[in-house]
Amino acid sequence: IGKAINVEGFPMTVVGVMPEGANLPDLTVELWAPAHVDSTTNWNNHSWSAIGRLKPGVTAADAQRDLAPLTARLPEVFPSVYRPTFVTSTGFTTNVVSLRDAVVGDIVTRALWTLFGAVGLVLLIGAANVANLFLVRLDSRRREVALRTALGAGTRHLAWHYFAESLLIAVISAIGAIALAQAMLSLLLAIAPSELPRLAEVGLSGTSIAFAFGCALLAGLVFGLLPLTGARLDNTILREGGRGLTTSRRGLMARRVLVAAQMAFAVVLLVSAMLMVQTFRNLRAVDAGFDPRGVMTAQISLPALRYNGEPDLASNFYEQLAGRLRELPGVELVGFTDHLPMLSGDLCNGVTLEGPTPESATGTCPPAWLVSPDYFEAMGIRVEGRTLDWSGMNAHDGGMVVSRAFAEHHWPNESAIGKGIKFNSSKPPFYRVVGVAEDVRGLGVNEPPIEVIYFPMRPIPDAPLWGAPTGMNVMIRSSLSRPIELAGAVRRIVRELDPQVAVANERSMEAIVAASMAKHSFTMVLLVIAGGIAIVLSAVGIYGVISYIVTERRGEIGVRMALGARVEQVTRLVLRQSLGLAIIGVVIGVLAAVATTRLMRALLFGVGASDPLTMVAVPLLLLGVTVIASYAPARRAAHIDPAEVMRSE
Repeated sequence: IGKAINVEGFPMTVVGVMPEGANLPDLTVELWAPAHVDSTTNWNNHSWSAIGRLKPGVTAADAQRDLAPLTARLPEVFPSVYRPTFVTSTGFTTNVVSLRDAVVGDIVTRALWTLFGAVGLVLLIGAANVANLFLVRLDSRRREVALRTALGAGTRHLAWHYFAESLLIAVISAIGAIALAQAMLSLLLAIAPSELPRLAEVGLSGTSIAFAFGCALLAGLVFGLLPLTGARLDNTILREGGRGLTTSRRGLMARRVLVAAQMAFAVVLLVSAMLMVQTFRNLRAVDAGFDPRGVMTAQISLPALRYNGEPDLASNFYEQLAGRLRELPGVELVGFTDHLPMLSGDLCNGVTLEGPTPESATGTCPPAWLVSPDYFEAMGIRVEGRTLDWSGMNAHDGGMVVSRAFAEHHWPNESAIGKGIKFNSSKPPFYRVVGVAEDVRGLGVNEPPIEVIYFPMRPIPDAPLWGAPTGMNVMIRSSLSRPIELAGAVRRIVRELDPQVAVANERSMEAIVAASMAKHSFTMVLLVIAGGIAIVLSAVGIYGVISYIVTERRGEIGVRMALGARVEQVTRLVLRQSLGLAIIGVVIGVLAAVATTRLMRALLFGVGASDPLTMVAVPLLLLGVTVIASYAPARRAAHIDPAEVMRSE
């Protein structure tokens, strides 16, 4: 507190220190300065965001209704900077959203609910698996329970014995699971995209640990008492030959239902994972409108005290910087822009399109970017016509470029070349379109291309833009495999040209493209992990049930083989039984997946929620897993010695 800091040429004094982890508006901000507003200058600036705390019971929609009439009065209150038709011609309005929606967003919310559902399905699959294994254990211990009862063991003694045994298994499993969860959570947080909101707050909390132990204790209690249900009353099991008795029809049905349920849950989970995999693949295949390979970018911030209001001075600095950077080994092209593709936001600038007469000029509000010569070449953006050059821009020729979407929207049946556009005014002189650039995806690869116009960063006389280009992004195309290695050289050259100019946020364009897909890719990773766990649990469930059924039918299989059944016939018999269970579960799962994956539509890109390929591939995958899991028990059944079985029976 009290220390002096020079901020863009202005001396400031620290009056406060924010708490650690302050997220206003995000964790990249490290300094908050007072906004300087010059009341003597008439400018419109709609790049600011206002934050207000609403009164109790007031919603964002209520606030928007209150602000709408005020927005409509802007031309009336500020006639020197707004045309009378500004609001009606541009559709300008105030957009109010809740801070929660602004921070988290619809896609993140849907992704979290999808992952929550995936975790629930894994839990159900695990519960079904454990229930199946305990039912097998119950059948194998019926004779033991009956024998203990016949020797005088009371219900309380048996309950404590089996409950303590199951509880010990459950507690050990819970401890191991929590340790594994902590390790996996650390790994996932390490690979998680930093763009996810409130990521630093994610951790294994006491509530999570209590929930895990609660589930374990409940499972230990329920499954520990299963051996007492009915077996102690089954005195026939102690009779001679009782060892050959098989499980009741109800017990077999319960296990088969659990296996089918596991398969159904696994289908839903794997379909969701496959849809996200296809979404990620489609996003990677999207043509972003530029070539990010070999391009590095960094933010260049000029001191406002010296450069603000001096666009020519700022432009001269960037031209010198571009010349110095082109001398670096491996550097091919250098350009500048005040907006980055994928990170541009959806803010617009009021512009006027020239008409045959001054009265016929029309207003619109597209995103408008300041660019330098060589920007399009450095970004690999194709342009029809010509791009900007330093000699023309320095001579104030007024050349500018528009995107193809903008040109087709406003001049659908004619060429855009030569058309006039001016920032927030309908009086000459106008900037002239000299090129039409291919569309770029300004909001992310999963969003459609945007209409955008590219003004030269040096304005023409009597047609000012929205200020000197004091904050620009340098775009460097190089032949280096890792263009980010140029960051040190960029800082050195900037420091040599002007020690007060700041350089920040050095990164590659490939990293920016990857970050735009981060939420989708991370959701895909988590769903694939959940799907992998589901496959393993389903395979274990199938294997356990089929193995036990083979053990119970050992006598029957021995008789079949004694009567001439071949190895292949016995193998097919067992596989047919396991595939029957799997097919029932798969059919139910496909129907459930068709109904539930519709909730994921906001997360998908280029693939439908009921994609036929996915709906076919996932069942085939699970049926293949079933065959693999059942093969070992089937082969074991086919090699039973009939003579040994007949003697034991």
